[in-house]
Amino acid sequence: MGGTTPHIIIGLAGAGIRISQQRPAVTGLLSGISLEEALVRIPLLLPICGRAQGIAAERAASAARGEQERYAAEHTRQLWREQALAAAWRLAIDWPGLVGRDKEIPLLKAVQQAVDPASLATELLDFLPGLINVEDSEQLINWVEQSNCTAAAVIREARQLEFGVDSPHAPRLAAGEELQGLALASLVHEPFDPLCPRGAGIEVGPLAMRRHPLIERIGSSDMFGALSRRLVALLLDTLVIAGHLLDEQSTYPLSAWPLGHRVGMGRANTARGPVFHRVALGEDDRVREWRVLAPTDWHFAADGPLAHEAGRLGGDRKR
Repeated sequence: MGGTTPHIIIGLAGAGIRISQQRPAVTGLLSGISLEEALVRIPLLLPICGRAQGIAAERAASAARGEQERYAAEHTRQLWREQALAAAWRLAIDWPGLVGRDKEIPLLKAVQQAVDPASLATELLDFLPGLINVEDSEQLINWVEQSNCTAAAVIREARQLEFGVDSPHAPRLAAGEELQGLALASLVHEPFDPLCPRGAGIEVGPLAMRRHPLIERIGSSDMFGALSRRLVALLLDTLVIAGHLLDEQSTYPLSAWPLGHRVGMGRANTARGPVFHRVALGEDDRVREWRVLAPTDWHFAADGPLAHEAGRLGGDRKR
């Protein structure tokens, strides 16, 4: 494995785990080039959720230049589409093997080939038959126990693994203004270290975003453990993604902030949580500095939620 190859090493450390991230500071390559060229390069340098990365970059750049975001409606459609594709990949490719099932290639292709937002939403919901009709926690449990779809089978397996493990304390979740404040504190801190952001012990994914009303309830419920509640949150968030694809008036809240002369911050949501970009420009519109924070930076921090939960579960198992 080359020294510049991005990777995350997770190893045992006593009752918990040790996490080591190795990722090159690719945004350093943008220093000194024109803003226009930098905006072209961002999705290539940061290909995971590349459209969201590009949109967060454009929003930060607009804020740095004191301009309004351009193409806001188109950006909204692109973000929901990218999140739908990410959710479909997870359900079709990543999850089936966890319960000994074949990858659901035909369903994935149907999502990828959908020609309009409504068709995309319909194809995405085919992964989760009946879930859209769930209205409360009891119905949610019934769906998990009775549905034959792969997603429900994965959650049933997770609940079996959690049997006998103490219910976790509520994790520290961050979203909205609190998360924006933590992101800003990290992005302006010297020296900047995305592998150890401010508030590193927080969680920013679907369980934290709480975009579906039932996610709030399962967050403090003893019906699900540390793993299964996060898997359920992913499924409920998938319903939200589909709903926004069906809503032609769907919008995002304010997602760009000027931070001073020729400096701006932008945010864009992914299926994993928000990404943040901070851009500092020279008077000639060349990049002075570019900083990025993604959900991975918080979730896989040395003292982040993954390390915390693994250590707690390891302790519970020993008892």
